[in-house]
Amino acid sequence: MDFSSERVICVDDSFPNPLCRFPEGYVVRGQIYHVIRVRETGGVVIAGKPVVNLLSGEEVGWKPHRFRKLHDNPAEENVEDLECVAV
Repeated sequence: MDFSSERVICVDDSFPNPLCRFPEGYVVRGQIYHVIRVRETGGVVIAGKPVVNLLSGEEVGWKPHRFRKLHDNPAEENVEDLECVAV
């Protein structure tokens, strides 16, 4: 899924990668974020929320499954994503 230059909503904020550091904190489920770019490896680079690989020191981005694109209808932006709720 191509997220480049999109506004997205976080649908999964569980289990941050222990091999990475998050100098500005983690993404939060239900919060809206702006995608700066998508790396060649598929990592989603979010404005203000870098993910840095501990081994290489390189910014790697967030896993794309953690986000979904927002709809054009602003009223839908606050709708809970029921598909990602643990039962």
